[in-house]
Amino acid sequence: MPVQFTCPHCGAQTTVADQFVGRTGACSSCGQPITVHGAPGAAVAAAPAKSNALMIALILGGVILVLLVCMGVLAALLLPAINGAREAARKAQCRNNLKQIGLALHSYQAQFGCFPPAYIPDENGQPMHSWRVLILPQLGRQDLYDQYDFDEPWNSSANAHLADQMPLEYKCPTDSHETSNTTSFVAAAGAEQMFPGANARTFDEVTDGLSNTIAVMEYSDSQINWLEPRDGPAPNDPTAVQPPSSHHPGGAFVLLGDASVQFIPDSTAPQTVAGMLTVDGGEVVATLP
Repeated sequence: MPVQFTCPHCGAQTTVADQFVGRTGACSSCGQPITVHGAPGAAVAAAPAKSNALMIALILGGVILVLLVCMGVLAALLLPAINGAREAARKAQCRNNLKQIGLALHSYQAQFGCFPPAYIPDENGQPMHSWRVLILPQLGRQDLYDQYDFDEPWNSSANAHLADQMPLEYKCPTDSHETSNTTSFVAAAGAEQMFPGANARTFDEVTDGLSNTIAVMEYSDSQINWLEPRDGPAPNDPTAVQPPSSHHPGGAFVLLGDASVQFIPDSTAPQTVAGMLTVDGGEVVATLP
């Protein structure tokens, strides 16, 4: 690397190669003998500093990479806990929604002496209005009830505009991927169940006991408009019987006749659920796990 020096005799500045450092020769300007002073390789002295900076950068990069990996592992470990907490919150809301429906049904019973019928038929005996509409005042939705025209079918132009105003109580949060007007809850509708079609059920008829009899249950992906007077899977059979189902892991919620809410595990024997669906079958309902 070139080295610059100044002649002590004439003051001339000269640049020579670093291999001449420490040697004596004649000044190219004045001819006087001079010795070239300087540090051979001084110009390269900065190289270690650059190497140190590079090393520090590599170390910092490695530390950041390790931190990112650790954060990814931590997120993976926490994700099940986060999802579990969210599902717990959804289950709590679902349970509360069913509880509110149960309280509304009991308020209806206190006013009229019976549960509402599963549906009100038209003049030809076909389902026309749903129990979900009948209990709107008891659910605190008198505003919707007042807008509903009982002289028109549920899906008429006079009533269809209410479909998108479904009360939150008729939806399970786990079913949020469905359309906003489909209900997650259906009545136990059938001749031997709490909602015997167009007939209304009194408490005295529930000889199996209200606390042993299912009144309303979860039915995920029902595709039932909440205004529709249907509670079974088949549109042509409004009283078709189906077991409870949900998107909750491990089971589904049911509302019992006494307005209590119970979680029915998927492992529950079918005959136990069948026994809980009838009002007077005399079955001995086994204790749920």
